Amino acid sequence: MSASLPHKYLEAIELFNRGEYLESHELLEDLWRPAEGVVRNFLQGLIQVAVALHHESRGNATGARGLYERGRRRLASAPEIESDLLLAIDVDRLLDQLELFFLTADGERIAPQMVPREAEHDRKSMLSTEKLQFEFVIGEESLRLDQFVCRELPRISQTRVRRMIAESDVLVNDAPSLKGYKLKSDDRVVVSVHAADKSSATPEPIPLDVLYEDRDLIVVDKPQGLLVHPNHIEKSGTLTNGLAWHFWKTEGEAIRPGLVHRLDRQTSGAIVVAKTARAHRTLSKHFRERWVKKVYLALVSGIVGPERGEIDAPIGSNPTTWPRWQVMESGRAAKTSYRVRRRFAAHTLLELEPLTGRTHQLRIHCALIGHPIVGDTVYAPSADPIVHQQRLKVQLLHAWQLQFRHPATNEEIRCEAPIPAVMQWVLKSLTEEAEK
Repeated sequence: MSASLPHKYLEAIELFNRGEYLESHELLEDLWRPAEGVVRNFLQGLIQVAVALHHESRGNATGARGLYERGRRRLASAPEIESDLLLAIDVDRLLDQLELFFLTADGERIAPQMVPREAEHDRKSMLSTEKLQFEFVIGEESLRLDQFVCRELPRISQTRVRRMIAESDVLVNDAPSLKGYKLKSDDRVVVSVHAADKSSATPEPIPLDVLYEDRDLIVVDKPQGLLVHPNHIEKSGTLTNGLAWHFWKTEGEAIRPGLVHRLDRQTSGAIVVAKTARAHRTLSKHFRERWVKKVYLALVSGIVGPERGEIDAPIGSNPTTWPRWQVMESGRAAKTSYRVRRRFAAHTLLELEPLTGRTHQLRIHCALIGHPIVGDTVYAPSADPIVHQQRLKVQLLHAWQLQFRHPATNEEIRCEAPIPAVMQWVLKSLTEEAEK
């Protein structure tokens, strides 16, 4: 990082990266007091994030989430300003890490880091070679080149447009130009945008089954075996990589997929992702307040007796045992309602509705009542015989229905993800066996 930056700022970053959030906050606050305008707003965002992480580390999740949301909104506007403080860290990467941190279970979290912004040529070497090109022929215009590009591509910040011009990603009549060049009639402007320049999730051509999409959000049917987001081991081949590609191809612009909930790797089904900051903020609140209805289908071992019921058992994490997540008195409240859809000879198809959102909640609760989900290799005490008979590689848990209020229109959205082929095949086999 630049030696010209304030010593307190460099020290605050170092403390933040060591997890000493309260001490980092105190130094950032010293810098914030005399600051003005957008720089003051940016520093306040860092302060709120640092305090949120401090609260979260002390177990005050409720207070942390509110502070995080406010800080996130301030930092999300940071790429629109030019400041040495901003340019010293990769804000996009920090936002992605914060988003994953607050979505990930306690024992699986990776602490967010303020890392230096990569040099432009280093960043582009890591990106897909895919570019989007926009071509314009000037009419009776007299605008400067940078003003024209900003007007025509309003989702790209002025700072980024000027950087693109300086690096010859914007050509006038097939030649590099200057940001202050006055456009003339019949000038031809070509703008090349690197597909991954906006997000740390590199776009990858992963097929998506879209259940619903508009300008604010997208609902996709996640297949079994697909990670929702990159982790510290797997950096690509995830749902967010596929969404980044989809957005570039359909919207013609970089949109950071805004995760508001997630599904386990081996769980299939409906997942909603925000496309705008407002949608992300609103949907996050809806999930947090439990205003979203989620219904899963699960094939479980054994015959479930009651037609319907509710499982109320707190879930917590014990890092010294396996599995780490389990029912414990000191855990957080966890409730699941269930309803029998069909009974087979030695299995039951259940509808499950999580009334809370704990890690592995449905799998833990089904195992707790003696009916583990078929194919669950973690919480089932032993493999169900049908796993070997059908050579199953996945658990038979499917996010079937998702119902929520649209964040912009308040319209009720209800999506249903088709039962995956493997689960259909097993259910068909069990039905045929029962009818013999």
